[in-house]
Amino acid sequence: MKWAFAGCNNICSKSKEVIKLGNTSWQVKAKYNKKVYKTISAQLDRELVTRWEEKLQKDGIGKAEFIRQAIKNYLGE
Repeated sequence: MKWAFAGCNNICSKSKEVIKLGNTSWQVKAKYNKKVYKTISAQLDRELVTRWEEKLQKDGIGKAEFIRQAIKNYLGE
């Protein structure tokens, strides 16, 4: 959370009145993403990942979409 002093465009110490500023856009998005999504990570052979990334790019598929579809397929959805 950011704090600013009344009567100043930026944070300053000329006034004793303190105003609490709201979250910035990226902070709101980060809070939402943390609530809704979960991060997964894997360490794979560099050559395998390079081939996979090249194929994804050729087919116009994003990494997240590929993984999402693979998980759904595995779950039978």
